[in-house]
Amino acid sequence: MHITPEGAFTPCCAWPNTLEFDRQSTKDQMLRGETPTGCAVCSNQPGLRDWFNQKLPATGAITSVDLSVDNVCNYECLMCSSEYSNRCSRREIKYLGYSVTGERILRNENYKNINWSQVERVKFFGGEPLISPGLREFVEWVDVDWQTIAVEINTNNSVPVPDYLQSIFTSCKQLHVTVSRDGLDCVNQYQRPGAPTLAQERPHFDWWTDLAQTRPAVDLAINSAVGIYNALDQQPMESWFAQHYPTWQIHYEMIQSPEWQNLSCMPEDLKQLYAPHILNQKILDHMWQTGENRFEQFLQFHAWLQNEYQLDLEPVNNILKQYCEPHATC
Repeated sequence: MHITPEGAFTPCCAWPNTLEFDRQSTKDQMLRGETPTGCAVCSNQPGLRDWFNQKLPATGAITSVDLSVDNVCNYECLMCSSEYSNRCSRREIKYLGYSVTGERILRNENYKNINWSQVERVKFFGGEPLISPGLREFVEWVDVDWQTIAVEINTNNSVPVPDYLQSIFTSCKQLHVTVSRDGLDCVNQYQRPGAPTLAQERPHFDWWTDLAQTRPAVDLAINSAVGIYNALDQQPMESWFAQHYPTWQIHYEMIQSPEWQNLSCMPEDLKQLYAPHILNQKILDHMWQTGENRFEQFLQFHAWLQNEYQLDLEPVNNILKQYCEPHATC
């Protein structure tokens, strides 16, 4: 069960937000061997489904929960919306004239509608779970033995782990930590306004690394959302982590939306300029997919971002900066 910040129930994170989910009818379709409408996006990409089939028992009960209880966050990531960061609401109102969520803060307690006695896996996401007031309320409310539960957390790693979560992370059955970071200092801070410097964040990386050394069954990973701004900084980031935190894996997630940040939606001549500087094959393969050219949209929003956040593109991506120079908006 996947619970969004506004409290919607879906079967997993890939289920379209705009599509209603009825658990029983979806379950019946699956048992008949049919593909539910919301699963169509993954019908030819069985990786996520196969992973769950291997990890979860076929009991018919809810045994795994992705849990977000609010959209409280301290970042305004360029690829995010107010659905997952309340701070993005200000930007949306200023740029669009309205907030995507219609509310500054989303909040739910729908986890109370789940039978937690059979839950074996929990993933905390947000917003930012390390600063979420709703997550603290959930932990105080739920009656589970964390030693029997595998825990995952998706975090921007900007603040120390609070005491009430430290006790969970040091006692749970398994722990998987995914830190969102999209490059080294200026690149990450450009794409994720509000992010601290790497020097400020290193004590938090140290805490997770030390935890993994003192207890078994802890996996550490970086998730990088790769798009038009930061695609050229992935190899330097890989090299830095290989030197300073070699136990951390790095995974890449290609930005699909907004399309103006999607590498496959760049002009072909810009792709040619990027290609020699990208060593990761997954990023290259995605970039060379045929996508609708969204560069005019990029120019429009980029000009607004430059003014809004007072950002300097040159140290972040000089190739993109030079490509934009003929356009007054850059």
